[in-house]
Amino acid sequence: MAPRPVPEDGRITESGEYALTDDRVVSGVSPASEAMVRIAADGVTLDGRGHALVGGGVSDTTAIAAGGESALSEVVVENVVVEAWEVGVSLRNVDRATVRGVEATGNGYGFLLEGVATPRLADCAVRENLVGVSVVAASGSASTSDSTSASTSPSAFDFESGNDVSNNRLADVRRADDC
Repeated sequence: MAPRPVPEDGRITESGEYALTDDRVVSGVSPASEAMVRIAADGVTLDGRGHALVGGGVSDTTAIAAGGESALSEVVVENVVVEAWEVGVSLRNVDRATVRGVEATGNGYGFLLEGVATPRLADCAVRENLVGVSVVAASGSASTSDSTSASTSPSAFDFESGNDVSNNRLADVRRADDC
């Protein structure tokens, strides 16, 4: 079955496969605290198909957000460019999240992972942001390979297999304590 197009309002509220059909660029002022694409369901794959989500460089904005107060699981974000946001990709309270083939440049945070259990990053380019990847209160291991670790510390976050996290101004990877 072919993926469904991402709705015009960017809200994904049902499980399934979704795809961007074109680039999306903020015109005018982006609403604060709103994500251009918000995933609010388990079992979602978002395939950007190489398209870009371009923000206006305004604080308190996010290109792609998944999760929130209630936990989600099995979320995949792939093949998309996020540029000029406060946060490129935000995953919050998500179990078994995969970010693959994503390019994040010119953001405050390329990726912001908060309370994410077993995140996997593969073949991502996270460059020229203020902070490349921020890992906060990870409840599981973070891996970019098929192996997993029993550690529950965000310091277990690991980059391997094709990721380029470099040339970020303040930090390539920032880890916060679990407390």
